Amino acid sequence: MNEGKPSVYCNEGGEFIKIEEILLNIGIHPSGFRKAGGCTHAGAKGEGREKPLKVFISYAKADIAFTNNLKKHLKPLERAGDISTWYDRDMEPGDNWDNEVKRHLDKADIILFLVSPDFLNTDYILDIEIPKALKRHESGDSRVVPIILRPCTWEGRFTLFSTLLALPDKDKTISHFSGQDDAWLNVVQGIRRVIDSLIHPRDGDW
Repeated sequence: MNEGKPSVYCNEGGEFIKIEEILLNIGIHPSGFRKAGGCTHAGAKGEGREKPLKVFISYAKADIAFTNNLKKHLKPLERAGDISTWYDRDMEPGDNWDNEVKRHLDKADIILFLVSPDFLNTDYILDIEIPKALKRHESGDSRVVPIILRPCTWEGRFTLFSTLLALPDKDKTISHFSGQDDAWLNVVQGIRRVIDSLIHPRDGDW
C-alpha cells in the first residue's frame, strides 16, 4: 500500500494478476482502473489517475437540444467510469455562476466546444471560456475538442481554435447527418479516442 492507494501487481508480461480480487478486498471497485502497461489512469500530462476524466461542455444556450443529445450519448462512458461530464445546468440555486464555470474549466481534462453561429456570438464564451480552455490545452493540462453543430465561420483566422481537429469526422457538421444518432455516434467514437490517448499516453512521437 502507498498513501492509502492499492498497489497493482503484474507479472513479467505486464498483465494484471487477480487485480479484481485485490481491489475488492480493499473496498475499491475494479472499474476504477484501466490496463495501461501496469499503470493506473494517466491524465492530460500523464499523471497516475484513479478517477474518471472530467469533461467540460461549452455551449450556447440556443444549442441546448444538441447539448442534451451529446450528454445522452456520453452516458455509457460515464456509467463505465471513464468520464464525468459537467455543464452550467449542473449548478444549484445560490451558486456563483461565473466562479463555478471557471472552477470546472480549471479542473477539466477534456473540454468540448459545441460550435455553432450562436456559440461564436456569445460574449462569455469568446471572452472567458475559449481563452481559458486554449491556455490549458497549450499547457497540456486539458484537451480541447471542437464539435461542429451547425455550419458557421469557425475555420481560418476567424477563431482561436481553428487549428484544432474537429468532430464529426470528414468536415461534416452534426446538422449535415441525415440521422442524429449517426452523427453523435461519430462524435462519441472520436471522444473515446481522446480518452484512450489520455489513459494510455504514447511514448515518443509515433
